[in-house]
Amino acid sequence: MKLKFFPLLAGVAAITLITAPLVVNAQRSNLLAQRPHQVLSNLDLTSEQQTQLDQIRNNADSQIAAILNPGQQQQFQSIQAQREQLHEAMKAMNLTSEQKEQMRSIKQSAKQQMAGILTDAQRQQLRQERQNAGGGGKGPRGLGGPEALLSLNLSSEQQAQLEQIRDSSDSQIAAILNPGQQQQFQSIQAQREQLKEAMKAMNLTPEQKEQMRSIRQSSRQQVSGILTEEQQQQLRQEMRSRRGGEGRRGPRAQ
Repeated sequence: MKLKFFPLLAGVAAITLITAPLVVNAQRSNLLAQRPHQVLSNLDLTSEQQTQLDQIRNNADSQIAAILNPGQQQQFQSIQAQREQLHEAMKAMNLTSEQKEQMRSIKQSAKQQMAGILTDAQRQQLRQERQNAGGGGKGPRGLGGPEALLSLNLSSEQQAQLEQIRDSSDSQIAAILNPGQQQQFQSIQAQREQLKEAMKAMNLTPEQKEQMRSIRQSSRQQVSGILTEEQQQQLRQEMRSRRGGEGRRGPRAQ
C-alpha cells in the first residue's frame, strides 16, 4: 500500500497541529486546549502553584474571548474538541518507544533535507507565511505545509527533489508501522487536513492572529515561571510522549 503520509511537508510537520494553546478548564468556555491541563495534573503541583495556574488560565481565557467574535468562539471550541480527538487517536496507535524515536528521526531528517533544497529567499518567505498563518516561524523548523510550499515558485528540480524526499519518508514510515497502525495514521492525517480547513474558516484577521500568538506566548512563559526545573523537565517528557513521540525541543511549558 502506497502511504501518502507526507504530501510535501504535511506529514513531516504533522504533530504540530496537536500543539494547542495553553489550557483552560473544561467547565470554562473551553477556548483553550484541555489536554495540557491533564499533563500538568501529573506534576504533583503545590496548592500555591495550582492557584497560580488557575489565575493564568482565567486571564488567558478572558483575553482569547475578547479577541474572538461569538461565531469564532464556537468554531474554536469545535476545533479544540477535534484536537483532543486527534490526541486520543494518536494514543490508540500504541506506538512503541522505539517507533516514536524512529518517527522523530525520519521527520527531522526530512525537514532538514527539504530546508536544504530551498534558497535563502524561499526559506525567508516560508517563515513569513507561517507567521502570517498564526504558526510562529522562528528557527529552522519554519517549514510549512503544502499550501505554503506551493507559493514558493519552486523550480522543476526542486519539486522533483521534494518528491524524492516525500517518497523516501513514506517508505521509512511504512516500514516501522504495522498494517493496523498504517490505517490509523492515514485517518489521522486526513483529520489534520480537516482541522487546517476549519482554522482557515475562522477567518482570523492578521491582528487576531498576532494577538493570539502573544497571549499563548505570555501564558507559556507564566506557566514555566511557576514550575520547578524538575517539573518543567517532566512536563517536556510527558508532552513528547503524548504527541506520539514528536515533542519539540526546548522549555515550551504548556
